This record gives sequence, structure tokens and C-alpha cells, in this order.
Amino acid sequence: MEGYKVNFNQIVQPQDAYFTGELGGLLNEIEPSLFPTAVLAEDESFVTYHVYDSNGYDVLNDSISSKHKRIPVNCLQRLEKAIDTLHNWAEDPSVPSDRRTLCRSFRLPDPRHYPDAYRLTWSIYPNKRQLHVLWGLQTNGKSILPLSDIAKKWTDVEQRTDVRSACHKSIWQYIFSPKVLIWPIVFGLIFAGLFSKLKNVQIYCPQHNVLVGEGFIKYFSATELCLQRCIICDIHLDENFCCLEHSCKKCHKTKPLPSNHKGYCEDCFWQNGYLNDTSHESFF
Repeated sequence: MEGYKVNFNQIVQPQDAYFTGELGGLLNEIEPSLFPTAVLAEDESFVTYHVYDSNGYDVLNDSISSKHKRIPVNCLQRLEKAIDTLHNWAEDPSVPSDRRTLCRSFRLPDPRHYPDAYRLTWSIYPNKRQLHVLWGLQTNGKSILPLSDIAKKWTDVEQRTDVRSACHKSIWQYIFSPKVLIWPIVFGLIFAGLFSKLKNVQIYCPQHNVLVGEGFIKYFSATELCLQRCIICDIHLDENFCCLEHSCKKCHKTKPLPSNHKGYCEDCFWQNGYLNDTSHESFF
């Protein structure tokens, strides 16, 4: 029974006749979900809109504003079809004249000024998405006379507005709306926090468990960055830090041959001063 309540003092002053007359009945005949039932408060300070599903639940309780959501094309088509029906009645001589006047003068809230008057019942299934127009919320200059093919022949055609154009919101308006922009900002902050942590993480060689550098990106090349490899064949040294196929150029023992020691084992490299030795090139 909750529905969607609109306080007139906070938004606009409506034409009370819209809610106390027979217009609500006419709109209900067209499509009740599109034009919700409007219940005017006794003191006329607010109006409550209701749309009930088959289980008696008021779907407007879960509706969202079109402010940050594009109205689906199929919903706009239903709205255009409803306007066509009203304008057809306005031209039908079998319809009482007072009803014809109501149908012809029917106005919609201007979605460019009052996007909250266009509510959406959202669904992941496009054919189940519904538009609910909170009709009657209008003031001069803040409502629109809808246009239709029939209305194009009327004398006030210049004052009328194409509903689809008024409701249209470009993809850029949607992308740069505050509600949509907040998510990239949130994810950006999360990513920045993770990046600051990961860029300083220490990476170890999975085979020798020795530190090879910092930064998560080096995790994928930890094996290649490890210095405990044979200078000749570039394979990792065994558990005794030896390569069984290659030995030190000086002592000819199968000792560890760090890749920055030019083919010499640790002892020979430092004891014999091979820092500037270039003869290792013939060793390859």
C-alpha cells in the first residue's frame, strides 16, 4: 500500500482537477502500469501513486528515477502508443465532448525538468522493464503537450513536443551522470591502493627462494631474474648449486657459476680479480 508519494510543496503545484476528475479513469483504461493510479490526500498537500502486480505488491516501491537511467525504447513506444490512443479519442465524435477536451489537453511532466516523474521498474530482461509516468505534476513551462501524428493537424501543433525527443538521453549523458561516474572512481581508488602495495612486494625465485626484485610484475619473470643459474646454459643450478655440464673456467670444478661472474665460480672470481676479464666470450 506504500506506493510513491509526491509532496506538492517540494516539487510542483498540480492542477487538482487532474486527480479529482475523470482523467485518472481514462488513463487507467489505456495502460494502468504506464499511468499509475493517483490518490490525492484530503488536504491536497500530496498525491500517492500506485501500481500493483498480480500478487498485490506495489511495484513503485522498487522503481527508480530516469534521472540516471535511460528509458528503454520499448517503454517509449508504449508511451507514444498511449498518447496516440488519447488523441484518437479526442477526434472521435462518439466520445463525449468533455472527455475529448481532456484527451486533447492532456499534458505530461517535462522529463527534462522532472526526470523523477518518470519511474522505471528495472529488470535484466528488456521485455519486462516498465515505465511509470507520474502524470499531473505540472506547472506552466514545466510540462509538455505531447505530439502525435493526429496532433500534427491541430492548430496548437507548434506548442507540442515529441515525447521521444523530450525523454531522450544520449549515451554520453548516461555515462557522465554522477551515479555512473562514481563506480570508475571507486574502482580507481581500489586499484591505486592495490598497485601501491603490489609494486613494493618482494619477489623470490620459486626454485632457490632467493630475492630477485620488487614489484608484482617481476613475479612472472622470477625464474629468469634469479642469479643462481649457469652462465653457459642458463639453467638453474642444482641443490648443490652446481651445473653438472659446465664448470669454472679457472678451477674446472662444477661450482655455482653466477650469471654476473663471467663463467667463474665465486671463489675464483674474487680471488683472481676477474672483474674486468673479457676472455669469457670465447667460452660460449
